[in-house]
Amino acid sequence: MSKVIGEATTPGASTTVLLLEAIENALNKAPASGSEIQHFELLKIELEHGGFVGSTRTRVTLDARSGPLPEPENRPTYNV
Repeated sequence: MSKVIGEATTPGASTTVLLLEAIENALNKAPASGSEIQHFELLKIELEHGGFVGSTRTRVTLDARSGPLPEPENRPTYNV
């Protein structure tokens, strides 16, 4: 398990674009998998908006794990 964080910041961009850029930045920071399959789990999304210039900052935290995606019946469930 390895946590990777990606961030995107800009004034005036849509939150959708920033979210996708933040995810892409996190994936680019993930440890090299070599020939192994990796899967990622989204742990956290953080958004910050406002200020004088109306900028938006988006940060995502992913959990990078080796191996393929687990089947739905084998995935852990979380009570929130």
